[in-house]
Amino acid sequence: MYDRFYRDEKLIPAPLALGLIVFLGLTIIFFVGNKEKRTGENLKDVLSARIEITNKAANSATAIVCLAQKKSLHLIYGPNSDEMNQSSYDDRDLSTNPESKYCHYFNLRDLKDNEYYMKPISTEKSDNFAISKFSIKQLMQSQKITPLWGKLMKKNGDKPQTGIILARFFKTEKLSTLVKNGDWLLPLHYLSKIPSKEDPFELEIIDDEGKSTFVSVIYGNVEEIQKTIVLGNDYNFTQVKSVVLGEETSETIEKLNDVDVIFPKANASIPSFRPLFKGAAASGTLVTLELTKFEADIKPLKKFFNTTTSSDGIWSFTPQYDLVAGKYELTIKAKDEFNKGKTIIRRFSIAKSGESVLGDATPSAQLTPTIFEEPTATPLPLEEPTVETTPRSDLPGSGITILPLTLISFGVVILGAMMILIF
Repeated sequence: MYDRFYRDEKLIPAPLALGLIVFLGLTIIFFVGNKEKRTGENLKDVLSARIEITNKAANSATAIVCLAQKKSLHLIYGPNSDEMNQSSYDDRDLSTNPESKYCHYFNLRDLKDNEYYMKPISTEKSDNFAISKFSIKQLMQSQKITPLWGKLMKKNGDKPQTGIILARFFKTEKLSTLVKNGDWLLPLHYLSKIPSKEDPFELEIIDDEGKSTFVSVIYGNVEEIQKTIVLGNDYNFTQVKSVVLGEETSETIEKLNDVDVIFPKANASIPSFRPLFKGAAASGTLVTLELTKFEADIKPLKKFFNTTTSSDGIWSFTPQYDLVAGKYELTIKAKDEFNKGKTIIRRFSIAKSGESVLGDATPSAQLTPTIFEEPTATPLPLEEPTVETTPRSDLPGSGITILPLTLISFGVVILGAMMILIF
């Protein structure tokens, strides 16, 4: 009876059974292998980076990326994390040959959306950085504010060839510029409002070794940062100065009796697209500025501006639009205190950001700084995050490779199936 039951039972043909077993086994191996590959990619260490978003405008921003060690990298960015199709290289680098640095400086242009994502890309393929999210200002109204400038020096007396100036205003607003040959110029038109004399702000000067020097200032003491700052010493200029009757700055004493141009210096190369024009003439008089742009094989383009000197005989003017890179000539027409007209011509150039600055800073009244000897500043100071990061990593696995176990199990299944079919 049992013999008849087994004889009548319909069995799966041996070739078909073996084919199904092989197909299932290969399918399992394929998915397990892919999972292990993805897990290996996701377990790649996500490198930490300090990122500061500065100079926020309606369609542009500047990103500062600082690392714990020197690396060569560029930045990709876009409106969402899956479409980061735009690239930016450090302003001091050529796209074909980026240099290794502790801190990198990227200008992000043609920003059309309010929110963007970005990610540093290293020349070392094993490096993996997190994706960061940032927002830009919309419908920003440019402020007419005189830029800040100053000079830097190392403790050995040398001028730093490069570096980054990072300024923090009103707790949340950040501005930045590059240092070239010890000089720097920081435009302030990105600010949301004009600071008052009592408003504090902080300068962080990041040198080419990634070390920071901090300068605390109130806006009423901005002339103090125009003096030479020694890297490695932290300064405090937050003390309100007492006003002494009849006290004048050396700039006022020197220039009041004549017509002169303080900035730009002759043949200066200026990194700001909105340079500061500053000089002296008789108090309360009209000053005419004629700005000429020279281009090859094209008739020079001229624009005229007017401004008025203040009560101390100092005038200043900053264009309300960006000047394109190139050579310019500035013609100043003004009158001295004897009502005698005078014309001064200065030639200068607008350079790409970071190439050079105006020249020597103007001396000012003395104020004794509070200096803190901290020459070994930490390259990456701890502070609250400035951007929202979205690391692309899963939870770590056990570290055990299961592919050999899978192959052994697959072999056992095949052997068992063959024994069943044979017996």
